[in-house]
Amino acid sequence: MKAAIDRVMATYGMLKKLTPTEERELRTAVTRYIRDLNTSDEPRMVVEALRYLRGLEGKSRKTD
Repeated sequence: MKAAIDRVMATYGMLKKLTPTEERELRTAVTRYIRDLNTSDEPRMVVEALRYLRGLEGKSRKTD
């Protein structure tokens, strides 16, 4: 699971510049999200977590 989280954060970091605080908060959210997926399929974890992060992005744009 840690490798999947690291890959998600590295990939997302290429898409969006994050402050250390944002990265820490998103890492915590991704960890929770992946744990709740209840799967051992690492590629699926990564794809679903990136989709989750992109969804959060859309939500924050709507409230801006």
